[in-house]
Amino acid sequence: ELVGVFMLLPLNLLRLKDAGLDTATAGLFAATGYAGIFLFTPFASTITARLGRKNALWVSALIPIATGLVFALSPWIATWFVAQAIAGMAGGLRWVLAEALVAEFSPPGKRGVYVGIFETLVGMTFIVSPILLAWIGPQSPVALWVALAALVAGAALTAYIPSLPPAHDH
Repeated sequence: ELVGVFMLLPLNLLRLKDAGLDTATAGLFAATGYAGIFLFTPFASTITARLGRKNALWVSALIPIATGLVFALSPWIATWFVAQAIAGMAGGLRWVLAEALVAEFSPPGKRGVYVGIFETLVGMTFIVSPILLAWIGPQSPVALWVALAALVAGAALTAYIPSLPPAHDH
């Protein structure tokens, strides 16, 4: 999923600049997703408690696909800002859940190793995504669909998350 997320942000910034958007507004667009993460993260535990962990994972996996479709299909910049904020909120939820689940499923005495491996993989998406975008070419119409395919693949992999026991705390 993060490959798609980290392909979409630079791709959308380039698309906005190509459409003639000024640099300050493009920067505001980039910040909107992170603002969504920042604003939503304090509520992640409450949302997860209400939905259940597995359902919260599904919601946080499917929302980026919907927002990616907005980026692909909507010509209105205002909808892009709303979609970017919503994608950030879903990302904040998935971020909190993913890190908690990696820690929870880690074998005793190996939590640091498993969390470290997970975070290394997350960090790799910061490198792989722009390289993939550059290889495809940001002006190629295929780039947007490859990013969406990565989001769909990430959502599909959610089906392989093992059954989750009830949370002991919230």
